[in-house]
Amino acid sequence: VWFGSGTNIEGYVFGEGTGSYEVFLEATDDDSRVGIVSMTVLAVAAPNVSIESPADGTLIANGEGVDLSGSATDWQGNPITGTDLEWSYFDANENQTIIGTGEEITGYIIGSGLGEYRIELWATDIDEFVGTDAVSVSVLDPAPVVFIDVPGDDIIVDDGTPVDFAGRATDWLGNPITGNQLRWKYEKNGGPRVWFGTGNDVDDYVFGEGPGSYEVFLEATDDDNRLAVASVTVRVEQLDCPSMAGSWSINYAWGDGIFDISFNPNGTFFFKEGGASDTGTWIQDECEIEWTFQNSVRYYGTMDPRTGTMEGSMQEGVGTWSGERTTGPSITGTWDLNYTWQGGLPGGTTITFLRGGTFRDGSDFTGDYWRLGQAVMWTYENGTYYYGMTVTDNDMLGAMESWQGTPGVFDATRQTSTRTRTPKLLTEREPGVLGPDGD
Repeated sequence: VWFGSGTNIEGYVFGEGTGSYEVFLEATDDDSRVGIVSMTVLAVAAPNVSIESPADGTLIANGEGVDLSGSATDWQGNPITGTDLEWSYFDANENQTIIGTGEEITGYIIGSGLGEYRIELWATDIDEFVGTDAVSVSVLDPAPVVFIDVPGDDIIVDDGTPVDFAGRATDWLGNPITGNQLRWKYEKNGGPRVWFGTGNDVDDYVFGEGPGSYEVFLEATDDDNRLAVASVTVRVEQLDCPSMAGSWSINYAWGDGIFDISFNPNGTFFFKEGGASDTGTWIQDECEIEWTFQNSVRYYGTMDPRTGTMEGSMQEGVGTWSGERTTGPSITGTWDLNYTWQGGLPGGTTITFLRGGTFRDGSDFTGDYWRLGQAVMWTYENGTYYYGMTVTDNDMLGAMESWQGTPGVFDATRQTSTRTRTPKLLTEREPGVLGPDGD
């Protein structure tokens, strides 16, 4: 094959691959006499190297060994083995670590921590030609990865409020962890850990141990029993109960009946069931309530701050009852009042309830009044007070106590308005002229 002429040829590449090439330089003089000189050139290739294990992109659990295997041949196909095969790995900063030599290395632990690594196998043939192959691997934390999506961390909820929980987890290879391998637990104020659900979601869970700081954990266990935990803090706060002052409808189970009762801010109450009525006193300690009739019969119970309802039992735990607030009409306006003081004669007056919480009676005595629902109470400047309830929109019933401590009873009826309107005469105008209102 003719591949050039002249005294010099630079950078020629034999294009027919590896092998033994005999190169001839032919010289022809002016008389066509030919002289030839030759030399042999051996064209070789770098060794052919292959990493068979691990595969490129392999994920390796941190601290676990990886098997290395590879092979190499020189340009003539002769195997390269033993110390002529050298293994190394490089970290992200191109720092090299020598692993060892040979076709196989079993259980090697890459000891530079989590991250991406490049493993290289170098082969050197007898002519000192070098070939290489490389694969990339990732060293990962083998523990599962777990997240709590709902609720957020450090939320505050009222005692008794349902809370939704949602989370997810995968093993270190990215496979989902579900079902019983996800466990929801909590610790209240650093106490023992309580298991309250499994799976990705727990809906409408109510912490039953009252107010406090709850550390909520989602534990994820993979198929190799590796454990990972995520946590959030839920603070449960006491929901204050409002005052029970106001009017209530009480259902009692032992008699299958209903009665109305109005609790007044001064600690008294007025009771009515059918044609019967009574009075007494009541006390409230946060959500615990108690009221006592004049005959010493007591009712005990609790108020639910979320719903505003009450329930409980009579003294000695006899019978159960439940109650809910009732609404009533506005009492603004004038009422005819009939009253009877204990040991005295009946009397009567009018009383006008004004907007803004004040009143004036027929004798021009004044004071303040309060009402909530059907409950109503008014107090004179001398300390005499009336308390009761609106039975209908226009009827009121109750009891009173004078500034001297004398009790009594009253009833009242709203006055019906008799005021009439006088028609307003229009000013006469010339025909066709519009007034200021366009009429």
